[in-house]
Amino acid sequence: MPELLDHLVLTPAEVADVLRVSKKSVYRLCEAGAIPGALRLGRLWRVPRWGLEQLLAERERPPAAQRRRAAQVLEQPPPAAELESRERLVVRVVYPRTKPRQPVPR
Repeated sequence: MPELLDHLVLTPAEVADVLRVSKKSVYRLCEAGAIPGALRLGRLWRVPRWGLEQLLAERERPPAAQRRRAAQVLEQPPPAAELESRERLVVRVVYPRTKPRQPVPR
């Protein structure tokens, strides 16, 4: 796959190989404008190498809100005492019973 990134412009099939997704997913990304610089030429889509590299760089970096939450968690002091296994809260989910189906008259 490294030889694919030697090209200046990639096809959706080549982008799909790099991203390990289907070609259809690449077409959806192109149509949604998620790949910077993706260009439609008639019926054909072409993706510049820099656009794919930018997309990959954005995927590696977590969103700003996620980074802020992580920073807040790191700033908070750890809990004073960890709960022992017998003191942990156990939550039990109870689903309501459904009425039995009535037979359909024939």
